[in-house]
Amino acid sequence: GRLFDICVKKSSELEHGKRKHKGRVVFGGNNVRDEFGLAAAFPEMGSGASFATASKLLDAVSLLPGNYGEQSDAPSAYTQSELFAGMKGDNCPETWIELPESQWTDKWKKLHATTGQRPVCRLKKSLYGHPLSGLFWEKHYTTALTQRAGFQKMLGWECMFYHVELQVILSVYVDDFKMAGRKENMSKAWQLMDKAGLKLDKPQQFGDYLGCGQAPITLTKEQVKDRLQHIDPIRIGSGGCSEPDGSAETKRNHPIRAIR
Repeated sequence: GRLFDICVKKSSELEHGKRKHKGRVVFGGNNVRDEFGLAAAFPEMGSGASFATASKLLDAVSLLPGNYGEQSDAPSAYTQSELFAGMKGDNCPETWIELPESQWTDKWKKLHATTGQRPVCRLKKSLYGHPLSGLFWEKHYTTALTQRAGFQKMLGWECMFYHVELQVILSVYVDDFKMAGRKENMSKAWQLMDKAGLKLDKPQQFGDYLGCGQAPITLTKEQVKDRLQHIDPIRIGSGGCSEPDGSAETKRNHPIRAIR
């Protein structure tokens, strides 16, 4: 296989001051060949999927009394894991790559000039573009979370985890980690992940996730009352979203947290 340098513009929909360019070296997964020049085949192993419903669940959990929500990115996520880590046998083919000429050493350049040979290197990390990179990154963070950080996999939800002791729920979407639960335990949970070997950026309050822009807002009791008028009372239940007397009034004087 070959590596390629690519440069993209992030947030092109924003004004010029908020746009930025990002460089990345990727593996040309569309053209990988074996030692005979034939198209290389890789085992049929796929990674899990994250769902918008999981993100909405965490939004709701973060708004419960005493709870909070934060998210963090894993920088250079795929390359935090190794290809075929923990696997043996014929299903673990070595992958050799050609580096872009801009990354050749002077020795390599002289070798190519005199012999015509192109130097190659063995690919050890799960570089973006390799057909199995996503799988091994998922295996890497799942092992770190469940075997070293005390999380458990949530049954029936891919890429979702929970921590019984800390009372937090975690969703992972590629390199985006989103967590909600007891506010006093959030920092402890992030620290456990750090000690487990996951390199993460400093956690931030909820923001863009799964391609959906979101931000915390506050509502007055008048706004809540107005919104309740548009909800079917049969679905709410008798008094489910109101005071015991059945009215939509609320005794809260402070703003009510919400996410838009």
